[in-house]
Amino acid sequence: MIVAIYTRFSPGNDPEKTSTIEAQIQMCRDLADTNGWYVDDNHTYLDRSKTGATIHRPAFQQMLSNMESGYFPNVLITKDTSRLFRNEQEAGHYESWIWSQGIEIRYVIGQSGNPNENDDMWFSGRIGHLVAEFYRRKTAKITFAHQQMNAKSGHFNGGAPPFGYLRKEVYIEDEVGVKKRKVTLQIDPATAPAVKYAFEMLLAGQGGKQISDELTAKGYLSRRGKPIPKPSILVWFRLPFVYVGYRVWNVAHWKRNKEGKKINRIFHPREEWVMVPDSHPAIITEQEAETVYHKMQQTPKPNRMGQTAKYLLTGLLKCKQCGSNLQMKFNVSWDLGYYCCGSRRLSRANCDNARHFHQRVLENLVMQTVQECILDGGYLERHFERLQQQMERDRDNHKVQQLSQQQVELEGRIDTALEMLMDRRIPQQERIISKLQQDEQRLEQVSNELKVLQDTTVPTQKQIQNFWDQIVGELKQGGEKVKTVLHKLLRKVEVEQDGFLEFDFIVVLGNTPYTSYLLRGFQR
Repeated sequence: MIVAIYTRFSPGNDPEKTSTIEAQIQMCRDLADTNGWYVDDNHTYLDRSKTGATIHRPAFQQMLSNMESGYFPNVLITKDTSRLFRNEQEAGHYESWIWSQGIEIRYVIGQSGNPNENDDMWFSGRIGHLVAEFYRRKTAKITFAHQQMNAKSGHFNGGAPPFGYLRKEVYIEDEVGVKKRKVTLQIDPATAPAVKYAFEMLLAGQGGKQISDELTAKGYLSRRGKPIPKPSILVWFRLPFVYVGYRVWNVAHWKRNKEGKKINRIFHPREEWVMVPDSHPAIITEQEAETVYHKMQQTPKPNRMGQTAKYLLTGLLKCKQCGSNLQMKFNVSWDLGYYCCGSRRLSRANCDNARHFHQRVLENLVMQTVQECILDGGYLERHFERLQQQMERDRDNHKVQQLSQQQVELEGRIDTALEMLMDRRIPQQERIISKLQQDEQRLEQVSNELKVLQDTTVPTQKQIQNFWDQIVGELKQGGEKVKTVLHKLLRKVEVEQDGFLEFDFIVVLGNTPYTSYLLRGFQR
């Protein structure tokens, strides 16, 4: 029998501890060997440094997706229930769902059984999930307390050091003489001058964009070797006390949604910060830091999360040069708006496209092109007529019969490969698995092509007319409805430096396949 393994990392570098990834994998493989099962390496899922408080973990989500598609072994092995879940509500639902897919969960530590069929297993499982969540909550509070104590002693809690500094490991002795490794900061001679120069420019009245361009011109780059963008520089200014030598902690926390994703950063009042002076060498003076801090507090910071974009083509226009979205730039004195490359607005080094495209001219041209190419002249009727002719040619060429035959052959090969894998005496198992994966991918492609040919029907004249009437009706309402229509009809509009526009249209009616059209216009 072929089995899968799921492991999730818990802190601990000692290879003898059962919490490490390596130890978990070995424990699961030992259980598989004991039962004479074969572990498929393609179904060994590892989530490193991921909390069990939510199911939104990359490897776990991939595993769920494979389970839903049917491409998954009949048995899943994991160390214990806490590796899969540390959230009682999610655990009850998803454990039941996994078993309902015909997949047996086997724990190395703890009882295994189907909670959908055995009430005792359901009850003991829920108790286990509650204990796991209680342990997670308690551990989180203990960790927070330790981090707070570490910060108050002037040490670094981890993560990337602030720009301008490097990590420095030090060893201290506690009250009983035990040495402990701690982390502090030291000045980075390569990047600290950039930070100091940026603060000097801000105090001289320069803006974030000007500072970014000036740093790039002087050859200062980010840790990734790219120009330092304006948002990164503003982060330095919003928390300037770090560069005076303060260890600053508990500045903000992330608000998360039900899925555990970060949706908004909540900043704490300055009174709640943990600030320890003289924790590391300073780059600027305390007076400079106070001046910059108050200057940034006076700068309005609008919260754009959840707001509706007010410009017609927001999200549709793309810079042909670098692929970034075009953003609106408004000249208050002249009461004129322009679309320009958003990446270049951060730094000139990011993109060569310096053109500013007149808002009204560009929006009028897009609306005119949509009218001419979609709503006027029977364009949709001609497109679907060509589609009908292509479908008839494919059917006349016996394409459906050929795809059906390929589907049967691939299914047979896959069944044979699975039987060979179950016989552990067969050599070259890795080669068989590789071939099996190729056949499964090809089977999915063939099945999709066959489904399109068998199920696709060309919309009738009445359906096209109803679609056209709906679009025209929404356009007449104006305002936000016009933006909604454009997002229904357009995937993107790429804008070149010379003013040429490349339109990528989308029209989907009924169960017709996704279709796109590339056209060109010229900004007049």
